[in-house]
Amino acid sequence: MYDVVVVGGGAAGLIAAGMAAERGASVLLLERKHRIGMKLRITGKGKCNITNTRDMDYYRTKVFGPEEVWVKALEQFTNRDIVDLLEANGLPTVIERGDRVYPKSGKAADVVETLVAYVEKGGATILLNALVEHLKPQDDGSIALGVNVDGQPQSFIGRSVIMATGGKSYPSTGSDGQAYGVLQEVGHTITELYPALVAFETLPRLYEKERFPLKNVGVELRVDGQTVAQDFGDMELTPEGVGGSTILRVSREAVLASNRGKVPVCVLDLKPSRTAEQLAERIERDVRERSGEQLFSIARAWLPAPLVPPVLRFAGANP
Repeated sequence: MYDVVVVGGGAAGLIAAGMAAERGASVLLLERKHRIGMKLRITGKGKCNITNTRDMDYYRTKVFGPEEVWVKALEQFTNRDIVDLLEANGLPTVIERGDRVYPKSGKAADVVETLVAYVEKGGATILLNALVEHLKPQDDGSIALGVNVDGQPQSFIGRSVIMATGGKSYPSTGSDGQAYGVLQEVGHTITELYPALVAFETLPRLYEKERFPLKNVGVELRVDGQTVAQDFGDMELTPEGVGGSTILRVSREAVLASNRGKVPVCVLDLKPSRTAEQLAERIERDVRERSGEQLFSIARAWLPAPLVPPVLRFAGANP
């Protein structure tokens, strides 16, 4: 019997296992994939955006769900605490644009290796290719776990079990929602599930080539004419529509609106430093002064080249 069995070898599972082991508990960490930290290794485009340096008031505006649960958790283990933990275990960090904290090496794999070493230093056992299929509470208060290990059924018992299996947003990393069913079997209720960080598809298509990055873009999401979310920063054109960090940060509200039968409208401001009036004056002046040129060439002064044809097409002009 283990004092603590942690299910899931992502960031939360690794830290939970490491802290329990550090405090003297016997710990078993079960990971269903063949490697620890599959999703963690690819986060932040492989750099791993660990956290940011903003205060807890900022975090409160980004937390969704029962505030008494999430705020308490954030106060008990803050953004400063995760940085301190990593640095105490030999991983230097740096602060980059947007108050984002990254490993100094710029490698997400280094974050994974640091957390694995932290877990192992405390004496915890890590078992890979171990899929938890059932939980069964025992009479003495412990919990038996039915686990498929490399295709073979095994059983483990823990005085406590921590489920850190992630959501269902990235099946190839192990986050496919399978654990929700396991938890329902023992009486837990699963709240409504919906995507919270997604790119947008556009109809008709804006752009049909490879991804094209855009910087300093203002993004506003409107529902029933009201602004429900807005952001500023990096965006990208994709063959399907638009993506990038600004789009991801407003996407939750778009999904919620769609689920309610509403039609979310995403407004992109490629020149947020200018008012609509200033931009109109600039366009009128350029068209007047460069009247002998093709409209495509003139529009290149206002728009990235890949956006010129679709914008002119939507405006009813011939580039």
